[in-house]
Amino acid sequence: KQLTLLTCNKEGNLLGKSNRGKHAPIKIRKKKKKRKIGLFLDDNEDDDYLLEKYEWFYSPKENKWGLRNLATGDIQIKPMFHDVEVKKELGFTIVSIRRYHEQKIDRTTFSFDHLYGLVNNEKGLLVTDLEITDIRIGDFEEKGLSIARCIFKNGTHGLMRQDGKIIKKDYAYIGEFQNGMARASSRGRLAGTQKANENHLGVVSNYLGKIKSPNNMVDFTNYDQKFIESAFLTCADCDWGFLGIDGNNVIPEEYQFVHPFNNNIAIAQKNGKWGFIDPKNKILLDFKYDDIRFLQNSNNKILRLYINKNKYGLIDTLGKAIIPVSYEDIGEASEGLIPVQKNNLWGFADKTGKLVIKCQYQKAKGFHNGLAAVKKDRKWGFIDKNDNNKIPFKYKAVGNFKSGLAFFKEQFEFGYLNIEGKVIIEPQFFDAKDFEGQVARIRINKEWGLINTTGSIVLRPRYSYIDQFNEHGVAKVLINSKYSLINKKGNRISNKKFRAITAFSEGLSAVKHNNVWGFIDSIGKMVIKARFSDVQSFNNGRACAKLHGRWGFINTKGKWVIKAQFSECLDYKDGKAVVYKSNKRAGLIDLNGNFLIEPSISRMIAFSNGRGLVKDHNYRFYFINEDNRLYKGFYQNAESFQGGVAAVQLRGRWGLINDKGIELIPPKYDKVEPFNNGFAKVRIKQFSGVVDNTGKIIALPNYEYISYAGNGIYRVEEGDKVGYFDNNGKWIWHLQR
Repeated sequence: KQLTLLTCNKEGNLLGKSNRGKHAPIKIRKKKKKRKIGLFLDDNEDDDYLLEKYEWFYSPKENKWGLRNLATGDIQIKPMFHDVEVKKELGFTIVSIRRYHEQKIDRTTFSFDHLYGLVNNEKGLLVTDLEITDIRIGDFEEKGLSIARCIFKNGTHGLMRQDGKIIKKDYAYIGEFQNGMARASSRGRLAGTQKANENHLGVVSNYLGKIKSPNNMVDFTNYDQKFIESAFLTCADCDWGFLGIDGNNVIPEEYQFVHPFNNNIAIAQKNGKWGFIDPKNKILLDFKYDDIRFLQNSNNKILRLYINKNKYGLIDTLGKAIIPVSYEDIGEASEGLIPVQKNNLWGFADKTGKLVIKCQYQKAKGFHNGLAAVKKDRKWGFIDKNDNNKIPFKYKAVGNFKSGLAFFKEQFEFGYLNIEGKVIIEPQFFDAKDFEGQVARIRINKEWGLINTTGSIVLRPRYSYIDQFNEHGVAKVLINSKYSLINKKGNRISNKKFRAITAFSEGLSAVKHNNVWGFIDSIGKMVIKARFSDVQSFNNGRACAKLHGRWGFINTKGKWVIKAQFSECLDYKDGKAVVYKSNKRAGLIDLNGNFLIEPSISRMIAFSNGRGLVKDHNYRFYFINEDNRLYKGFYQNAESFQGGVAAVQLRGRWGLINDKGIELIPPKYDKVEPFNNGFAKVRIKQFSGVVDNTGKIIALPNYEYISYAGNGIYRVEEGDKVGYFDNNGKWIWHLQR
């Protein structure tokens, strides 16, 4: 052994030629002193790298860590590790090397910087391969288990003992040990989804954040950035079971998905249905439900059952259930009655929800001229409001009675009959539509024309298609891939042919001619010359028009009333319009272009009934008033105000608020359709019941909404009725308004 004296200057640089590379560095220090802190001894931190027989040392030349034998000074493991983490109480040291590798989750690639292994502290030997990106040391240290979860460089999961032996490998996923069990799947692969559902393993970013190896996303496309922000981790093609703390399978992989054990039960899915099991794999609740979740505020002892049944109802703008959510479908109301479907059969209810014609028909249309078309035994006929059969069931297809006539189909051709069932126009057409006033559209071969109520030809079939007539008595027609307009006499009201014709609004229709837009009136006259690159419909006497890349507003004479200056604009509603000065900065103007709200709001998408609907960068929806003040809270989704109410979504369900922000209907519907004539069609696709964690059914899943009120009492809602029952399913207060 030989020591060499080296001299440094003030800057710390070595003077003279150095041969220090031939020597091993040594550390000279005073004898360690232990200082008391309370009743404990605090060792010098240098002891962190000192083992009983060995010592970890850092080599500046290699810039790596190695292991030396204390007794002989020999190198036990040459410097090869970039980092070491000594776990004396566990009997090993976690060692790592910098080794770049990649893993994919769904379409997004992530890079990992380190690989890990274990060195046995007593033997001074590397006892694992350096192929691990994560070791869940908490399984050893905090949970006191003899095994711990690990993740390998190919993204698969496994289990390892404290001596470094890998006892499970190539698992798609192994979850956290809870109550001595961990859910696991040895088949499938990890994937990701941006659709929130109950069958996920947590947020992808949280999963990656817990992995020991530093990691980053490789690409930064819009998709990848959105994926890392909001995606959920899933397991594709996995079969699920449970592993015990010895690493053995305690519940076989026979389930499509399992949730961790909670209060000695695990919610599981089998053959597409949900039930729950105990730790011995005993079925406590049969697999026959479409979803099961723990009920809030029940200490995870009560669960909510769901059965998927698409059912519909009708509500008014006060949130009152006109027709309860008990029908499989609902048609359009006409002449005071509404077609409703139950058990795949149709009948009719009145506007109080009372069933006046029982559900017995295969299909049903609305009432017109006192008769409704219904289908029975695969044939169509007509009934009156007392369910009397007025026209026999013998037709392949029928229309609605308009102007006293309805079309029918016999064999392969269409004709028309009257309300007595007498044939007025013999079957002779290839297709036919309902009468609109005194004319009806008919097709012969591939071309459409018009007839009158006597069957005489008003317009010889010549067009590829004829659209419905509007309130001005004008219909759009298609000829040679271009559009024109006709009146009910069959006359073309415009000599020009257009590439597009929009619906009339305030007496004007936007038309596209030679790649630019203008407007025509209801007699086909071009009242605003085609010169704009884009336009929108007229509302409040204003139409948004685009010229030279900017939007402004024109009046019905085509004159600019608000010059083109905006990057985007929306139609006027109630004398106000949303405009954008950039892609994100929205404001509100009046009919004269004066700013009610300066362009400062990100993503305002509508303004009506004195409320602006805004979607922020976190994909939350909220309302503002004309003073640009936040109106109530945030919503998962929302529709603009209509008739003094707005549909809003929270926790995946829709409800109604009024223009005061008061909740008219709690979020319980899966869908609320737009209001029409004061009524909105609503849908619920999951009905709720209640079960305890022993599998005892408290209430079958027949209710729209169930919540826990505390003290063993449950609140139930059905339409606008409310009731309460106890833990035994006994009614305390029956359903009532």
